Amino acid sequence: QFLELELFKFISDEFHLNGNNKTIVGLSFGGLLCTDILFSRPDLFDNYVILGPALLWNDKEIFTKEALHFENHKNLTANVFTSIGELDEKDIIYTYISLPHIPGMRGLP
Repeated sequence: QFLELELFKFISDEFHLNGNNKTIVGLSFGGLLCTDILFSRPDLFDNYVILGPALLWNDKEIFTKEALHFENHKNLTANVFTSIGELDEKDIIYTYISLPHIPGMRGLP
């Protein structure tokens, strides 16, 4: 609720933004936060830039949230850009490329 009720209003008042398009960007644990928001409140942002998210944190808890989201939704309503780097742990890379609900991710080497 903080984001929606306080932070959005503060940013809008302080910076006099044009339009209502909202983007969130996160790296590592920030990427995990973006992913969590994506699956719990996908309508909060229009665009998600998720970079090297810490998907393995807390025994891969985020995948439980992903599964719950897709029990009630056929797809994502937001634009999502996500990436990982060659220096990320191999476990995260293999986990990442096996994500079932991200089009184009299956079959990557």
